[in-house]
Amino acid sequence: MAFRLLVSGDLHLGKRSSSVPEDAVSGSSRATWERMVRWATDDPVDAVLLTGDIMDRDNRYYEALGPFRNGLQRLEAAGIPVYMVAGNHDYDLLSSIVGSSGFEKVHLLGAGGHWESSILEKKGHKLQVTGWSFPKSHVIEDPLDSFSRNQLHRDIPVIALLHADVGSAESRYAPVKVDRLLQAGPHVWALGHIHKPEVIHDGRPLVFYPGSPHALSAKEPHEHGPALLEVVSVDDITMTTIPLSPVRYETVNVDVSGLNHKDQLRDRVSQGLHEWARNSHDQLQQVEHLVFDLHLRGEHNHPEALRNWLSGITGEYQETLDNPAATNMSVRKVVVDVEPAVSNLEELAKEPSPAGMLAQTILAVKSGSNNPLLEELMNDWKNKQRELAGAATYQPLSHREEYREDLYPDPREHILRECHRILAELIKQQEAL
Repeated sequence: MAFRLLVSGDLHLGKRSSSVPEDAVSGSSRATWERMVRWATDDPVDAVLLTGDIMDRDNRYYEALGPFRNGLQRLEAAGIPVYMVAGNHDYDLLSSIVGSSGFEKVHLLGAGGHWESSILEKKGHKLQVTGWSFPKSHVIEDPLDSFSRNQLHRDIPVIALLHADVGSAESRYAPVKVDRLLQAGPHVWALGHIHKPEVIHDGRPLVFYPGSPHALSAKEPHEHGPALLEVVSVDDITMTTIPLSPVRYETVNVDVSGLNHKDQLRDRVSQGLHEWARNSHDQLQQVEHLVFDLHLRGEHNHPEALRNWLSGITGEYQETLDNPAATNMSVRKVVVDVEPAVSNLEELAKEPSPAGMLAQTILAVKSGSNNPLLEELMNDWKNKQRELAGAATYQPLSHREEYREDLYPDPREHILRECHRILAELIKQQEAL
């Protein structure tokens, strides 16, 4: 007898997906919450588990409150219990919602930062759900410091719900070490806080982030949706993602080598987008908004011409796919990441010229080595980042944080792109002489 559990977190009800029309109802995270409730009741699950940050403190709280309560009411009416923990965004919101609404089957576990458990029963079989909730917006202590194996029932599956930052010792959002999760005792750790779905340990115990069920930005690409846990016994637990997000972000690479005219480029881009959509047809049945980042790659000596030829595509390109969701395709961003069409970059790097210095730097980035120009550019980048981190404009956001280089992206990719762009410009100027 298997328990079917729908697991999710980080809904951030009240937020909207970026680069989706403001009037699109499906651009709101509430759309995915409503889909989750419908999915859970159409083919009834045994429980819904939520891992925190369900509500978003900073975004239209009162607009989100009604849909959240309505969903809980529908689940309760269907006899489906809900077990949840609070995250850093909703640490003081969920308790007031649950406490004031008179729900019998909605349980907030671990309020105030104390571990708490509940037993779910189904036809004589039992399963334990345990959880810990944020007591305040920032927690620097490891929640497992107060966890005890003595609270766990033996011989029945144990599912633990925790909103935490796994593997980040300096985090202010309940830092937890992976090893401690593996040794703590529960058979499944369902986590919240990270929006990208991720399986940290695929075994016993199963440790995973279901991620945000609703894709909110291009930083959260690919499929999104809740996870379905099917628990037969302590040794038979499977997890499957249910792709319910009506928004999806993807990156498409287009090779522009040898293209010398605007029409050629537009045809190649259209072909690339359609080919991606065609290959992913089965994954788009519920996706209403497919938002692309377009990366132009290959060899080309006129990157500015490529930009000009595609000017306006981010606002003008709209196409609807012939599928059940009538998926609307759009382009959010165009990145020109081409290399100059140089017959022999190594030979060019030997020249004592600006073009030669750029070629040397390109080769150094690609090989993971250094040269004087690359070191100078790297130092300039880091100094600028420090200046930005300490700028008065950002003090309200960062006054509690020290500058840490590991929090900023590696500048090498950006430097490589700029070296390609400048070298292509130099080559173009030489061609014009």
